Amino acid sequence: MKILTEKKLKNGETLTVLHWNSAEPAPEKYKNYLLQSMGTDGIKRNFYAIGSWRAYLSDAMDGTYYPDIVDHWFFAEINGEIAGRIWFAYSAKSLRGNFGHVLTEEKFRQRGIMTELLKYCMEEIKRAPVKILTCATGNRFAAASYKKVGFYSVYGTETGVLCYSKERTFLEEAEAVFRPGKIKEVRPGRITDQFDCDKFLAYTPEIHKRTFPHYGGPAAAIEEFRSIYQESLGGRGVVVTALNEAGACCGYAFGILYHGMPIVDFMLHPAYLDDGEKLVSAAITAFREKFGFIPFYMGYETDENKNKVIEKVRSELQTIILTKPFLL
Repeated sequence: MKILTEKKLKNGETLTVLHWNSAEPAPEKYKNYLLQSMGTDGIKRNFYAIGSWRAYLSDAMDGTYYPDIVDHWFFAEINGEIAGRIWFAYSAKSLRGNFGHVLTEEKFRQRGIMTELLKYCMEEIKRAPVKILTCATGNRFAAASYKKVGFYSVYGTETGVLCYSKERTFLEEAEAVFRPGKIKEVRPGRITDQFDCDKFLAYTPEIHKRTFPHYGGPAAAIEEFRSIYQESLGGRGVVVTALNEAGACCGYAFGILYHGMPIVDFMLHPAYLDDGEKLVSAAITAFREKFGFIPFYMGYETDENKNKVIEKVRSELQTIILTKPFLL
């Protein structure tokens, strides 16, 4: 843990900004703080999302995923008490990552803490080899703050998906990576896939602006690749990832036992739909081998893209076609 600055505020309090990265185990004080505060930042997350974040953070702060994933945390302390935090992390292979977990604890607000954290965080981002960092926010004040330090709106909106990039813009990168082609390989999902799936693939216009929800039925409880990966580690699911001819993650499929109900679903970039049965069939096979059940797929009757894939594997699963959103 490195102290970046320590200074007196106008009210006499001492502000300290600290930086930790995953090349070293995190001190218990900061690890425990994150695990306890996860889910208190005002962002609406379900049980799976909060649980998966806590599981990820616990392992990441022990150095489990380093050097495949590089995590950076910036903490602000007031008189020795943790007052705020910011995080970014990225895959060492793809150099794409995620920025977020931005929080100033309520009793320490209006002291300029976030300005200090953003300053030092952005200095590190500029030094790091990461190519693209993506986040999403519905808070216009937060979005404006991020834009001031170099983030931009991917879709030209006040809030929503924001990105910081050093070379190509987000949309230029997506266009270059997801060219029409074939699925070259389907393999078990890896923890490093989370950034390429959750913060790159999922924000491409072809998927982010879908008419339908990403998943139907109980699978909607799984918000991200990260969540199902953590479920698979806990023995409650399986996940496989599709790689295109450029070696980039172009989709993933998963199976879970949701309150005892066997469910399969998937996310796949439309440029690879013609090859999509490879991905979904691999997930079905892995699920049946692990749990011994024929899984269900719940989709929307007018979702032509996903139904095109499901038709090719219909004999391997049970299907329930929805006419309207499924309420959990």
